[in-house]
Amino acid sequence: MPAPVVAERIGWPYSSAPLRKRLALIRPEYVGIDPVDRVNYEPGQVAQCDLWFPETKVPVGGGQERVLPVLVMTCGFSRFMTAVMIPSRQGGDILSGMWQLIEGIGRVPKTLVWDRESAIGGSGKLTAPAAAFAGTLATRIRLAPPRDPEFKGLVERNNGYLETSFLPGRLFASPADFNQQLQRWLVRPTPARSARSRAARSTCWRGTTRR
Repeated sequence: MPAPVVAERIGWPYSSAPLRKRLALIRPEYVGIDPVDRVNYEPGQVAQCDLWFPETKVPVGGGQERVLPVLVMTCGFSRFMTAVMIPSRQGGDILSGMWQLIEGIGRVPKTLVWDRESAIGGSGKLTAPAAAFAGTLATRIRLAPPRDPEFKGLVERNNGYLETSFLPGRLFASPADFNQQLQRWLVRPTPARSARSRAARSTCWRGTTRR
């Protein structure tokens, strides 16, 4: 609301200059919350984690096929993505998958961001295995607010990218075959992968240094 309108509404009898100064001080207190914001991450600060469930069923032996979850991890700073198919969404399999991805990089992010996955923190509080995992690695697991997928939008977008760019037209003989194909696809050189993403292994994890 412009200052002259405010002056009229409150019956301001003095010069407009003091009112304008006062309004300039208090206006920020009444600014609405912007539903869209941009977050900048430092190297090694955050890795977002999520489970992606590809529609293609994978043979698991005994003539059986299953839709198995894929654990996807995306580094906040460089957008570097790594992923692995795991046997289930049970806590032990998820934590083992996280360890495998972190071990493959060789560095531990300061914060692992998860949604309210039941095996990690479905009640809004970390499960005992998840808390123990974070404590062992001297990191922390931060749970996203309920019903807020944009809180971990980086990994959510990578889930969609895997769905549309990796999965179509592929057949898999086993979970191991899925992971082999996925790893070859993740490391392939493409124009879409910027120099910043290619340098992720040396910039997005704690304890690394630029060369």
